[in-house]
Amino acid sequence: MVPSPKSGEYCGEPAPIRTVRLGFTLLELMASIGILVLLVAVVHQLVSSATLSTVSATRLMDSDNQARLIFAKMAEDFASMYRRADVNYYFKSQSGNDAFYFYSQAPGHIASQEVAGTTDASINSASLVGYRVSDSVSGGTRVELERLGRGLRWMDLSAQAAENGAATSVQHLPSLIKNAFSQAIADVYNNTTNPSTSASATNQWDVIGDQVFRMEFCFLLRDGTFSLKPVLAASTNSNNLEANAAPTTTADSSAGYGVGSRWYDTTTQIAYQCTNAAAGAAVWAPQGLADVKAVVVTLALIDTKSRVSTGIASIRNAISSLSDTPATNPGSMQKTWVQKANDTASLVRETGLNRTTASSVRVYERFFYLN
Repeated sequence: MVPSPKSGEYCGEPAPIRTVRLGFTLLELMASIGILVLLVAVVHQLVSSATLSTVSATRLMDSDNQARLIFAKMAEDFASMYRRADVNYYFKSQSGNDAFYFYSQAPGHIASQEVAGTTDASINSASLVGYRVSDSVSGGTRVELERLGRGLRWMDLSAQAAENGAATSVQHLPSLIKNAFSQAIADVYNNTTNPSTSASATNQWDVIGDQVFRMEFCFLLRDGTFSLKPVLAASTNSNNLEANAAPTTTADSSAGYGVGSRWYDTTTQIAYQCTNAAAGAAVWAPQGLADVKAVVVTLALIDTKSRVSTGIASIRNAISSLSDTPATNPGSMQKTWVQKANDTASLVRETGLNRTTASSVRVYERFFYLN
């Protein structure tokens, strides 16, 4: 006998058994994979951006460090410059890279072919210092900033007044650096990347900027103007800043000149000032760099890693792509180059540099004040 249900009990269909679903649907899997791919892409982009930023910052720091060291050396040389009116200064403004040479108390190399019996102690601390970018003397096989440091005496005490076609002492006017040291200035050898193998060559050039491919200079004159010539135009008298010879006694008051007038011989690059304008007896004295307040040097660099990925032909093209110092507004050099360097597409098109190298061009400028 089946017992009757107690009061309050439910008699009906048994409760259904609930099943637990394990795993995901295909739609859920596809959504999860999509989100995962998106996250991976975002992380990859962040890592790539960070890597590129790090590489770019490293290259910039590399160029910054080299420019800082170069300018520090130039500052030392300019601070030790002999600012005498009776010696020559050779600032060569030309198409392409400029160059400049002057006498300084900075240390210099003593040639190995010195006169027998002389020692380093017998040679004073005077040197012919020069800066150039070597593209013009190496046939373009290398492009780097070099420094000349030729140790000199104040005067030649022996019968050997020249060594390997170049003077061994400081040359006073009318002797010119470009003539007395023509071989030293044109010497294609240096002490680092291309050691001399010729007995007639002296190793006096050192590479101090293997990233530098472009150099220009101008003068800041004492009236606040910029110029390619180290001489002011006196406002009270006539001047001749385009002469091709030195002034004579006839460059006098009858010709419009007066005391304080300036004369610039473009052939020898010597500036003169009139000290006596008497008719037929004018006196003009060399004035050296008396009108110059500062020498302004502008450099363009491509860092070492970026250079590895480009050919020397493209770097030579980059030299011509950056314009020469304009005679009408020489103080605009840095601004002009920066604008060009920032136009990466134009540099790539004009020079053949790859985009990475073109974007790594850096421009630096410094004023070297002459007290």
